[in-house]
Amino acid sequence: MKNLLILLTIIGSLYNVKGQTIISDSIVCVSDSLCLKGTLSYPESGKKLPAVIIISGTGKQDRDGSFAEHKPFFEIAQCLNNAGFAVLRMDDRGVGESEGVYEDATTMDFVSDVKAEIELLKKHPNIDKDKIGLIGHSEGGAVAFILASSNKDVKFMVSLAGLAVDGYTSLILQNRAILENSKYVKPQDVDLYMNLYTCMFKAVKNTPLEKDIEPVLDSVFTIWKTEQSEENLIAMHMNDGRDQGFLYRYKNIAKKAWYRQMIRYNPEEFISNIKIPVLALNGDKDIMVTPEENLNNIERLLKKANNKNFKTVLLPDHNHMFQHCEECSQAEIPNLPEAISGETLDAMSAWLRRNVN
Repeated sequence: MKNLLILLTIIGSLYNVKGQTIISDSIVCVSDSLCLKGTLSYPESGKKLPAVIIISGTGKQDRDGSFAEHKPFFEIAQCLNNAGFAVLRMDDRGVGESEGVYEDATTMDFVSDVKAEIELLKKHPNIDKDKIGLIGHSEGGAVAFILASSNKDVKFMVSLAGLAVDGYTSLILQNRAILENSKYVKPQDVDLYMNLYTCMFKAVKNTPLEKDIEPVLDSVFTIWKTEQSEENLIAMHMNDGRDQGFLYRYKNIAKKAWYRQMIRYNPEEFISNIKIPVLALNGDKDIMVTPEENLNNIERLLKKANNKNFKTVLLPDHNHMFQHCEECSQAEIPNLPEAISGETLDAMSAWLRRNVN
């Protein structure tokens, strides 16, 4: 590993951010026999630097967190490099230059990947191994909570809309918020959909992992449908065979190991054991990780841990991707002008300067 790091430093590129020279190295990290690739960027200071690892949320993402024309993880890295931090950001499994199949991975596989990345940083000649922290977005926040609760090499963390309620409750909150925000669902029909979703989510949560979930969902859906009026089925577009399309799509999601494990995720097991400094940010218009329930739970559980150094911040008019939003729907996200707001970057940078440097 030492020779690998020397080679990577030689092939690293240089660029300037606000007059400061930044080194950008290509990084290879081995996790579960898979080669994961990414970028480690840091200011050319000649000293040991504090470092953060950016952990992506649900869905296949490259090292820059790219969507549409935006690269929010790259912007985070530039901001924090300028603040004196090294930043490691990796392509997810099966994305970009990384090996593996993303769809076969679970949250605990992502935990293993970040563990390997921490070990890599500990051996890097420009990194202070006693100042390594995590920045986790959405599910990546859950990964950060898990590691911060048990890995002594993690010295601080930032949660960007990190998942801090249990997986089942998160699905309920998320789906209700999406339905209420949708132009295509009438307000009086929201409860109809949530009745169905609740039945399906409970079935997945309560079925042992070793048991085939598909026949269970077939049965639950059939019972639910027999209890509905024709009027309700038409309002929900569950008539004329479209119900079978819905069932087929949901079973394909629900049978995956990632989904079945995530619905059982219990943040209390982890957050209530975190003693290190924590910054938790949420947008007040986030419909994917609802801000009130998640920030309140972070505060409650960190107090339970007797954590004396944490801060929660609610950013007004911000969505799940920490952009200023207008409609604040998922569909709007790619069309918004900013990748990540200046307020978000400033909040992270200021907190990290105070608590780490």
